[in-house]
Amino acid sequence: MIDQVIADGLQIPASPTVFLGPDNAKLEIHYGVVLLRSQERIRFRYMLENFDKNWSEAAPSRVAFYTNVPPGRYHFRVVAFQMSNPELVASSSLEIVQAPHFYRTSWFLACVVVLLAACVWGSYQLRVRQIRVRFRAVLSERNRLAREMHDTLIQGCASVSALLEAHSSMEQSNSGYHTDLLDCARTQLRSTLEEAREAVWGLRSISDTSTDIGEMLKKIAEQFIREFGVTVDCSISGEPFALSQSAVHETVMIAREGLYNAIRHAQPSRIELRVNFEPDRCTLKIVDDGSGFDVRVLTQAPERHYGLLGMRERVERVRGRFILDSTIGKGTEITVEIPRRAVASAASEITI
Repeated sequence: MIDQVIADGLQIPASPTVFLGPDNAKLEIHYGVVLLRSQERIRFRYMLENFDKNWSEAAPSRVAFYTNVPPGRYHFRVVAFQMSNPELVASSSLEIVQAPHFYRTSWFLACVVVLLAACVWGSYQLRVRQIRVRFRAVLSERNRLAREMHDTLIQGCASVSALLEAHSSMEQSNSGYHTDLLDCARTQLRSTLEEAREAVWGLRSISDTSTDIGEMLKKIAEQFIREFGVTVDCSISGEPFALSQSAVHETVMIAREGLYNAIRHAQPSRIELRVNFEPDRCTLKIVDDGSGFDVRVLTQAPERHYGLLGMRERVERVRGRFILDSTIGKGTEITVEIPRRAVASAASEITI
């Protein structure tokens, strides 16, 4: 009974199932009935299941027209009957599959959902990463301030306290020494306050200009000799190369902390402060002949030794290597190795 199917003016080959493209807008289904006698009393009804809600009475042209059929699978049915005998029905059917556009397919929608989920997850991960970076920056700044306060304010106060104790223990007749000690204490106190202020506000400038680390270490050695009366030998060997100001600052603070720890805990009679410039590194050694200690005890409770912990953190900031060697009764040796390749990048990565 179904003669032909025409989609957008093009005839589709006869087949039990008709496949239509996503851009199909007009569909024509021609039908009829073959009788040798007159067909005037023949009537038709048709319905496109899943699209039409009710049967449609056929027009005299015997063509079913459909436009803009949504994507999906449909079943077209047409029936013919005689008006004199409506119970005698002849029928025919046709499967019609309307293909959707790619953006209306299930796989495309699934990809969109996955993409949206990936975007949400990526945004969440980016936000978490930003929070972690900020937290690490805050934590790094807090640790920096803790190190600076320990290496400047606390040590400076300890030096002033030692000078004042020496002043109080001297006899009143030595008025000249009393004055000198008080002058030293005042100078040390002013220097400590200035260093603490710079540490808190981060006023130390970072640049790639070289600084004479040898002269700075010699001044520190002279200061410890003057304040504590301990022999400190400072020596510089090798061919010096340029150090960034940040690397110089960290190295000087490490040296001062090492000297202070040796004097405070080991009661040495002699301390050696050596700096050796090699082609690929700068090595700092602090060697004393004091009482020494058990390194294994230190590794079991490192949080109680803030000075050594701060020294390790300073070495890590310049991508160096920290080595501690100590024997009870034979003294302590601290070695700090700063690779030359890290010196150039230290200024750009370390904020003081």
